[in-house]
Amino acid sequence: MYKRFGTIAHLLTGFVLVLKGYAKITDHYPVTGSIILLFGLAIFGYVYYEKRQRVHSPYLQMLVHFFEGLALLFTTYVYIDEGKTYIQYATLAAGIGMFVTVYILYKKQKKYSLHSKSKMKTEHTAANELNEAQGTLPSAEE
Repeated sequence: MYKRFGTIAHLLTGFVLVLKGYAKITDHYPVTGSIILLFGLAIFGYVYYEKRQRVHSPYLQMLVHFFEGLALLFTTYVYIDEGKTYIQYATLAAGIGMFVTVYILYKKQKKYSLHSKSKMKTEHTAANELNEAQGTLPSAEE
């Protein structure tokens, strides 16, 4: 269920960025529009890659959320520059939310990797204790 919501969030973010990028290009701001449009297309590419390959990479996920946050903050700046009334607050909140997501994913990944290392160490220590009890430790001469 979480993956479905994540995919919907990525698609919605990509859609907003593509539309805003296209609008800026047609408003005679080709550089700004191209940057926003490329961010949106990159997000679509990530969603396609994730669904097609069926591979879950937490580091890639963190990277995409980071770039989504940057793109949304850049879009917030564009909305403020255009003098919009309320939409910039929504994109600002979404951008900050993406950075919070990156932080949470980083902490989760760090906790998981520390947990797996300590588990491996515990299993290794337990195996050594068993070998000591049985007297089957390999000697240093071998």
